[in-house]
Amino acid sequence: MAANPFSRITRWFFALSLGPKIYLSLSAILIPVFILTIFVQTKVTRPLLQEEVRQIGLSVCRSISSDIIAQNLLGRPEMLEARLLEMTWQQPSLVRISVLTKETVEGVEKMKIVASNIDEETAPEAAAFNFTDPQTTLENDDDRSVWEILYPVQNKARNKVIAYLKADVSLQLVERVTSIFTEIASLGAILAIALLIWILSYYMKRIIENERRLRAAETTNIELTEQLHETQQQLFQNEKLAIMGQLTASFAHEIGTPLNSLSGHLQLLHDEVIADKSRNRIDIINSQVTRIEGIPFNLTRQLKDEEERSRDLGFAGS
Repeated sequence: MAANPFSRITRWFFALSLGPKIYLSLSAILIPVFILTIFVQTKVTRPLLQEEVRQIGLSVCRSISSDIIAQNLLGRPEMLEARLLEMTWQQPSLVRISVLTKETVEGVEKMKIVASNIDEETAPEAAAFNFTDPQTTLENDDDRSVWEILYPVQNKARNKVIAYLKADVSLQLVERVTSIFTEIASLGAILAIALLIWILSYYMKRIIENERRLRAAETTNIELTEQLHETQQQLFQNEKLAIMGQLTASFAHEIGTPLNSLSGHLQLLHDEVIADKSRNRIDIINSQVTRIEGIPFNLTRQLKDEEERSRDLGFAGS
């Protein structure tokens, strides 16, 4: 049965050393945060700013419409044009605003440009101006991004649309703000990653150094433990040799006294016996007694030599 891919990834991750684990965990946190930031900037911040610009454009059109009704600016084109220029100075995002009226020429309705902040070449088609509520359209081209606003100027006393405002409100400021926001977010993410990597590298070096010192201390501890064990073994061996030496000395003392007595009596018996055959047998017995006397002495000497050799080895090891 094939292993689960998630299980393989999990085993691979836990098989890594501490450094790659930290860097991968950090990437798993920062990359989604950065993507979420870009998503919020694109799907939330930009639409909010665009809506704010649209409301500014509608507010400008509303203000001009009120001025046209209150001051009868349609009959005074120069004042109307001055008002439009004043409004474009106050609102730099307002790139174009025109006031249009309908007129009938040879039975055909056409739009006439009464005033504009720029030189208009041709008036738009009259068929597009049959509405009583403001119309807004977001135009996104390669070279520009604007709100196109068509605003009816209504004379409420006569309940009639007497003119139309056509305004283009640039979204260049929105694009600039979102671009700056993206650059700041990207720079902040890069700086945050660099800072975190530097901090992690610093602490990783300290962790590695501490681990190296810990391993060295463990090695030293093992060596000291082995030396202590060897010393304890040596002391135990010396104690055994000392006990055996004491027992051997006691044994030699206990057996030496009767053997010396036996040897002395054999010597006297040898002097008293006349027959050669009996003397030979007494000599054999005496030689064996002498041999028995030498056994405790040789054993004691061997134990002393072994004890001195063990002591010398212990000093050499320390």
